[in-house]
Amino acid sequence: MSSILSSTKSFVTRVPLAIKAALENGAENAHWFWARLRSHPVDKISYWPPFIRTDHWVAFALIVLAVFFLADPLARSLTTSLPLASLHLFGVITKFGGSSWYIVPTGATLLVLTIFDWDDVSRKVKPTLLTVMWQVCAILIAFAGSGIAVNLIKRMIGRARPKHFEEMGSFAFDPFAFSSSFASFPSGHATTMGCLIVLVLIFVRKWRFALITLAGLIALSRVVIGSHYPSDILAGLAFGGLSTWFVIIYFAKRGLGFRFDAECGSIVPRQIRIEPKGDILVRDFLMALTSPFRK
Repeated sequence: MSSILSSTKSFVTRVPLAIKAALENGAENAHWFWARLRSHPVDKISYWPPFIRTDHWVAFALIVLAVFFLADPLARSLTTSLPLASLHLFGVITKFGGSSWYIVPTGATLLVLTIFDWDDVSRKVKPTLLTVMWQVCAILIAFAGSGIAVNLIKRMIGRARPKHFEEMGSFAFDPFAFSSSFASFPSGHATTMGCLIVLVLIFVRKWRFALITLAGLIALSRVVIGSHYPSDILAGLAFGGLSTWFVIIYFAKRGLGFRFDAECGSIVPRQIRIEPKGDILVRDFLMALTSPFRK
């Protein structure tokens, strides 16, 4: 019993020291991470997607305008006549479009990697963990950055949500109202799904079509439950997708987690090689993570 109490007391006394050590590691690592992010590009990669030409954007803008004037009023009329069961189903589906589902786990992962004591990581394992860290960082910036930006933009535009369709119509705007009732264009959930679709295209090979279809269904759910018009969804998907592409390109130009593949003519994630054996990787990970408690 005395040994248990002694161990508990020892652990409790180490907690403040461990927190201090973790904060020191975090400050030092964050300074280094920021310096690497601000470094000059090492690869000449165009920010503009090579598979999208100017005429594509003109066509997309015309489609959004056509949807804005023709499909938006019709969609509102159709969604109001849907059965209650469909609204409940899509009400559940739409919850997975919230950015917190993606920001919280990536943010927590990046936080853990930031408070690492990288001196406890061997030279063979460090490149693998650094690659993971840069990829997680890019994903977090894509979701959080586009989410913050779209929330500012939609409130500056001030388009009325579909719930005001009966008294205002689908063309009602109140710019800079900074009210949730006038924050319809573009859709924040669709922006998140645009981010997710681009990340799926970059990271996933199998089940790509199924995941993209699911992301599209989540974005569409915003129309079904009456929170957005179809044009809001199209604009959000485009904004989220482009934002994510620019973030990935920024990292790839600096060789951080991504690279340009000349064979496929696009950006691909750097391979995460479990070398040497996976148990050594896990050991170094745990050693670096628990380092503050051993100081």
